[in-house]
Amino acid sequence: MHRFLVVGVKKNIPDDYDYFDVLRSIPDSDAAAQKAFGTAADSACHMTPL
Repeated sequence: MHRFLVVGVKKNIPDDYDYFDVLRSIPDSDAAAQKAFGTAADSACHMTPL
């Protein structure tokens, strides 16, 4: 599962590719992901992994 990132823009940008601060990762744990979406066994989706 891919996590979503909540980011903010840094006040002092050190270079062209480092301008975000990660404020939070959602869901923040495997337990939180299972609570929100259920387990793979609970899912009706049976796609093969990429």
